[in-house]
Amino acid sequence: MYKVVFFDIDGTLLNPEGSIPQTAKDSIARLQEQGVETVIATGRTPYAFEWIREELNIHSYVSMNGSYVVRNGDVIINDPVPVDMLDKISRSTGTRGHALGMVGTDNTAVSLANDRVTDSFTEFGIDIPLVMPEYYREHAVYQGLLFCEEAEMSDYVDEFPQLRFIRWHPLAVDIQNEGCSKASGIAAYLQAAGLQPDQAAAFGDGLNDLEMLQFVGAGVAMGNAKDEVKQIAHRLTAAAHEDGIRKGLIDLQLIEA
Repeated sequence: MYKVVFFDIDGTLLNPEGSIPQTAKDSIARLQEQGVETVIATGRTPYAFEWIREELNIHSYVSMNGSYVVRNGDVIINDPVPVDMLDKISRSTGTRGHALGMVGTDNTAVSLANDRVTDSFTEFGIDIPLVMPEYYREHAVYQGLLFCEEAEMSDYVDEFPQLRFIRWHPLAVDIQNEGCSKASGIAAYLQAAGLQPDQAAAFGDGLNDLEMLQFVGAGVAMGNAKDEVKQIAHRLTAAAHEDGIRKGLIDLQLIEA
């Protein structure tokens, strides 16, 4: 029996309208009543999903793709990107005319505002960040955001082999410390909880969910997941707006139909 379930947010907990289906809320409440730990695993920063934690009564999360992890209010991982690295990235993006996003636990800033920034954030219903080019000098940054198209990304990958670049939008890429992922965050979480990977399940749909779904005992891809995600998942469920969470938990025999 699975002792903990990790849930991605966008395209997993949230339907296309940006809300949590009632069936997902009810199913997660049933898990909690049974003593199963419920955890959010997301690329978002904590302040950007506080309302979700409140609606679902969840107090544990793997955020910013594993760079900041909390279990029942206790911080397990606190892994910001080094300032000198951010300084190099800032100069590189500035030379190329690309916007750089800098994500902290309480706020997000960008080096400049352009259509790529606006399009990326508004598609997920997230407020446009502050324009503060040197935000990283005064705040811990756990994740960078590079606003560029696929063809423009290879130069950055070559220039910064110490970093991971994970695309989450046609115009935007997450920047992480090498070795940092939802899977690494979950590994630390499980160690703190005294659990093994085969005692964990996870639901996801995006490219930043690949390692997570492969790492746990039961990786469940949503019906709306990208093809690459469906190919590596242990199980498939329906789309987020088609009761995918409820159906997936029933399939795992964690709740009854």
